[in-house]
Amino acid sequence: NEKLRLVDAASQIGGPTSGQKFRKDYFVDMPFLKWDTPPQAGEVTIATVEVTFPRRCPLIRAILIALPEKYRHDIPGGGDLISVNPFFPVAKDTEWRIFWNLRWVRILMAKPKNELSDFLPGGTYQFKLPIILPASVPDKPEWYFCLCSTTECSDPD
Repeated sequence: NEKLRLVDAASQIGGPTSGQKFRKDYFVDMPFLKWDTPPQAGEVTIATVEVTFPRRCPLIRAILIALPEKYRHDIPGGGDLISVNPFFPVAKDTEWRIFWNLRWVRILMAKPKNELSDFLPGGTYQFKLPIILPASVPDKPEWYFCLCSTTECSDPD
């Protein structure tokens, strides 16, 4: 009877479908969100999303950071998405920052050289991005940090 380490869970969400399965070998410490300046309604401020992987995680292709309802990133408005840790393996052969949807950003990882190198190395990683705060706080100001097995993920569900 294996015990799974869960960082967070949502109830009444269906499990994986047709051929997908939950991974049991990922170890992730609680993601952390901090603001460079105190957030003010209707203004832009820089958010840092930080997460620690105590062990390497296999078969990751992208990371998705989904913002709460009413929150928007301001990357097209002149801000930038920054991977702070130089050891995070961002994609080299294509644009690693996907941000056309204002409710999320997708960070593409470098393609593995071979099967033995197909993992996200353990470590602490931070991503900085400009956020436009809503005039009023939504009922559920939930952020989602998702590990994706494909480069096409766009929704935490």
